[in-house]
Amino acid sequence: MNCGTDTYTISAQGTLYVNGAEDTTASFGPATLTCSTRPPPNCATGAQALSYNVSEQSKNASEIVWFNSHFKLQGNVPTTDFTVNVTNQSITFGSATLAVPDAVITFTSTVSCASTSFNTTANQWETFIPLSYATHADEIFSAGLAYELPPSFPQNVNNVTWNVTFTSSAPSLQFQFQYGAANYLSSDSKGDAFPTTASGQPDYNAMMIDPVHNAPACNGYNNGDHAGTPENPTVKNLVTGGGSGGGGSNWTGSWSSTPTYVCAAP
Repeated sequence: MNCGTDTYTISAQGTLYVNGAEDTTASFGPATLTCSTRPPPNCATGAQALSYNVSEQSKNASEIVWFNSHFKLQGNVPTTDFTVNVTNQSITFGSATLAVPDAVITFTSTVSCASTSFNTTANQWETFIPLSYATHADEIFSAGLAYELPPSFPQNVNNVTWNVTFTSSAPSLQFQFQYGAANYLSSDSKGDAFPTTASGQPDYNAMMIDPVHNAPACNGYNNGDHAGTPENPTVKNLVTGGGSGGGGSNWTGSWSSTPTYVCAAP
């Protein structure tokens, strides 16, 4: 509902009848309701699409593909707090279209270190970056999707496309965008297992995603790791070859090309 910023006072009264006779009357309120809407963005990139070569084969069935993206800011970066919203995301994966959770990145002087968490209620990534590192950080985690390949994965997928739109409360930004895909085993012979929620889905918060490269992280993550790296040691041990990575210490997969998306007044 688009209702502006008006304030309303609401009250109500109800009467309970038993066998046709009035039994109880109850009153509610008055209560004050302030109706507001999110202000429109100051800039938007419009829908963007970036294709990249990967290697997912039938032998990778039941592995988890960690699609992860990041950006570097350029353009007219503000010196006061601002936000970036990453929306309308999907990944074209063979014949399937995979929905990627939204993300909001807040650049603020109220924090001195970077953090990323997943809001399970809003189904979105939420990242906070110290304002002083907005231009210093060369990789800022954008969003990610952990996709478990079906047990009977029947096809070879050699190309994917990430679709994305950036908007911001700041004008005239530019986003240098990249993504990668790394494969992880669901479990191994040592008893390690990829963390999952009660519903059996990958647990993003338990993965402990590194929010930034070349800037301090609140959890003390290795500053040399790429943004988007799962810092949970168990998860790191489960990395294997596939996607755009060869396993080993390549926890994000190798990067795609780096287009620049210009965020202009909508």
